[in-house]
Amino acid sequence: PGGRPVQSNLRNLARRWHAAAAGARAGIIAAHVVSLLRAEREARAAPGMAWEEARALLRVRLYPELGVAVGERPTWIDRPVAAGLLAVLALDLPTAVAAVSPADTSAWPGVADDWFTRAREHHLADRAFATGPVPVERGLSLTALHGESFLVASQLLVLERHVLARARYGAIVAVPTRHL
Repeated sequence: PGGRPVQSNLRNLARRWHAAAAGARAGIIAAHVVSLLRAEREARAAPGMAWEEARALLRVRLYPELGVAVGERPTWIDRPVAAGLLAVLALDLPTAVAAVSPADTSAWPGVADDWFTRAREHHLADRAFATGPVPVERGLSLTALHGESFLVASQLLVLERHVLARARYGAIVAVPTRHL
């Protein structure tokens, strides 16, 4: 689009392609390309979004630090969450999640702390995931949060909502990279 290359991680596409019947593979690839182009159009429209529109879309998306392309990170508003894990301020668009840059916020009221707080409130209200026990062995189970959204992993930021009230000895948390 616009003479710029689109960069995409193709692991999920490759996994779906290998699992599909041979006759369905072309459709899987076509749907993926259409989805990428739609997401790219949305992401291009996001920069400079007015606060009145952006405030309802604010979220935080988790990214592994190693997965961030060289030269990309300085354009994001981010915070470290844990060793190797970044919380990036983002806009949850209909088919894409677009990272917010400092330039995008030049006309917004408040500061980054305010925006991260609002995004956290949105994660507390989010119900676009499922939870359920995963039996490990007799008397022991894990609680899994899962869903199709790229933002499911961001529920880590509101962990107290899910397990800490019931966790007698604390929690061990794992964040699969597919949802980062």
